[in-house]
Parts: sequence; C-alpha cells; structure tokens
Amino acid sequence: MIAQESEEEKQISDAMATLVSNCTYGALNANTAPMFDVEYVFLQLRSKSAGAKVKLNIVCPDDEETMVDIEVNLEEINVQRSVEHSQEIAITEDIKLKLRYPMLKDLRGLNDDFGEFEKAMIMIYECIENVINGEETIHRVDMTQDEITEF
Repeated sequence: MIAQESEEEKQISDAMATLVSNCTYGALNANTAPMFDVEYVFLQLRSKSAGAKVKLNIVCPDDEETMVDIEVNLEEINVQRSVEHSQEIAITEDIKLKLRYPMLKDLRGLNDDFGEFEKAMIMIYECIENVINGEETIHRVDMTQDEITEF
C-alpha cells in the first residue's frame, strides 16, 4: 500500500516482486518470470488475502466518458494463449525475430521521460533472443548492443 501511494513505478514493481517471491517461497522469481505469470500469481494472492471480488470503476468503452462500476472475480481470471501463438515475429520473408516474454526487470528501465513508441522499442530490444536470417540463427549473446540497435 505504501508503494502504491508513492505512485512510483519502480517502488510498486519492487514491492510486487518481493511480495510474489516471498509468498511463493522463492518458487517464482518475480524479476525473471514472464510478466503474465507474475501478474497472475499476484492476483491470486490478492484474491486469497483480501477477497476474490474487486469493485472497479472504469470508463465505458461505448462513449469513452461515462464511468461504470463493475465487479470482477479474481478467481475467474486466467492466462490464455492460443494454439497459433508463437514467439517468432516475421520482419520479412527471410528475417524473423524470436522474442522472450517481457519480465518485471525489463520495466524498470522505462520511465516517463520516454514516449510510448520509445518504451515499445526499448521493450522489443530487451526481449530479443535470436535473429533468424534464412537458415542462420544469430543468438543475442553473440551480438553487441550496437549490432542489435543497428538491426
């Protein structure tokens, strides 16, 4: 609650990471797990500690002005992934990027000084695992930061 009141993203993410890691007895490292896993576990912990039903006040998607009260059951929230899901993104017919899922630690480098486009580019940069060029796979560890940026 103190972290949330501070409204500082780093303090909030640190508190969430500590809470998730401690409450899972270290079985889930919140700094290196995919964000969707951390968020799911966090919601499940919240549902067990403070109740599964949460009342939210959201903007109506129809007119984007009216505030609507809704109730969400946190126990009904699941991580979903389609059968067609892939971590590879085709840039051209021959060039693909294989990306890892964003992690909490990736968000810590982002701040309000960056616009949304810059934040998205930094996140993509951080999540590149491999560059696939035809039959050749270049692993991130084999590339310099300048090479990745130039690519």
